[in-house]
Order: sequence, then structure tokens, then C-alpha cells
Amino acid sequence: MDDQNSATDVVRRIKDEVARATSSVEVANFARGMINDAADRTAAAFKTAVRPIWGVNKQLHPVSRGSCVLLEIGAERFILTAAHVADFIRDSVLYIGLDRLELLPNTFETTIAPDGCRNRDTMDFAIMRFPPGLMTKLGEATFIPEISIGVGERIEKRTFTCLGYPTKMNMPSRTQPNMVRGKLMSHTSRGRLSSTLPGIAVNGTHILVDRHAKHARNSAGLKVGAFSGNGMSGGGIFDVGELGSPTSIFMPEPPRIAAITTEGFSSQKVIMGTRIDAIIRGLKRQNWL
Repeated sequence: MDDQNSATDVVRRIKDEVARATSSVEVANFARGMINDAADRTAAAFKTAVRPIWGVNKQLHPVSRGSCVLLEIGAERFILTAAHVADFIRDSVLYIGLDRLELLPNTFETTIAPDGCRNRDTMDFAIMRFPPGLMTKLGEATFIPEISIGVGERIEKRTFTCLGYPTKMNMPSRTQPNMVRGKLMSHTSRGRLSSTLPGIAVNGTHILVDRHAKHARNSAGLKVGAFSGNGMSGGGIFDVGELGSPTSIFMPEPPRIAAITTEGFSSQKVIMGTRIDAIIRGLKRQNWL
């Protein structure tokens, strides 16, 4: 009888372990489904406002330089990107991907690089008023309205989607090097505390996002095998809400642009961005806006 009871206990424990494992898998799948849905909503709403920036190599073929976002603040329209992306215009030319590649004027206003070292520029942004001559060449491109700028409290509890054009996904064809069409990538993950990057990230100025290859997808929604941040700089970081909250299941928050991507830190596995509201505050202090 004791042997029978012992065997029954073993079977019960095995069933309990299987039930818990099944429950954990279901919860994980549900959470991943919510993240993917949020990423899809963000891309659907804003992918036409995140554009690639191209340069040219010595053979005068297009090369990926980074990303940018198109913003509408008040009655004015702007191109916003990372300063280290705009720096390429000093030695060459830059194009923005609209309906086709369009030449950008050298009118970026950039943050000051301390002692000429851009790596020490923690704000790292560049902005220009959208050239009037390009208004008729927008194609599908759109502008993010000011009402869609913002970020919630408790960054570490919120989820963010990064949209941009990574270099590895935007290499020109060897057979047709002048034929380019930007390939957008999304990366969705949780926010991180600014203390993750002590002495670099500042509360109210920066946003940090977990960097994991398994959370990166291309514009078709397919997973990207290896995530590289090169080329994502200047693209948008969008606050998609506090996905762990009960209300997010039935009433998901509308995504808003919170920051532009400026740098990735591989050892800490985080992406850093400069907040749009911090950029606007700085521009207003300088009477630029």
C-alpha cells in the first residue's frame, strides 16, 4: 500500500509540474503577443514618419547613415535625428528617403560636441526645419503631430518600441547599387532605470530600453536573427504603455513618440535615447522654437 501511495504522489507531483510549466508557457506567449500587438500598432501609426538617411561612398553609391523622424510642432514641421548622423554632412552629402532620395540642405542645428568629441555629447540631436521644396515630394511620408509626443511615468514599468533603419538591413544591392528602398526594423522591450548608465543617462533627459535580439522584427513582422543598433540612431523610441497593467489588456494606450535613439551600450544591453520633451525645452530656452 505504501508503494502504491508513493507512486501516486510521484504521479501527482509530475502532473502539477506539467500544469505549472504549461501555465508558464501560456503566460509567456500571452505577454509576447501583447508586446507584438503593441509593436504592430506603433509601426502602423508612425512608420511613415520615421525615414532613412543616406549618404554616398567613394563610388557615389548610396550608403545607410541612420534614421530620422518627421515632427510637427505648432505650425512648423521639422526633421529630427541624432547629431552624429547629421555630422556626416560635413564631409559629404546626405539624403532623406521620401518618395525617392532627396538631397538635404546643410541647415541642421546640432548639439555642441564637448571639446569636439561627439562621443561625449549625451544629448546628441540635430534638427532642421523641413525644407519647403520637399513638401511636394513627401510621397507616403507623414509628420508626427505634437499631440503624439510624450512619455508616461515610471519608465522602468513601461514598454517601448524603437523604429529605425539598421545598416545591416539597408545595404545596397551589389548588382544595382543605386537602387535603394529603406527597410524598417522595430525593437520592442521594457524601459530601464537611468541608474543602469551612471554618469551618462539622466532622469528627464534620457530613456533607456532593454536591448535583446529576440525582440527585433522587420517591417513584415518577422524576427530578425541578429540585432545591431547601427543605423537606428535618429529613429523614434515610442512609449506603448504599461503592458503589465490590467487596463492595458482591454484599453491599450495609444503609442506616443518619447525619444530619438542616440546610442546602444552592448555591455549593459541597453539602448539610450534623448527625450523629445527635453529637446523641445532646450530649443525653447535658446529661442529656436
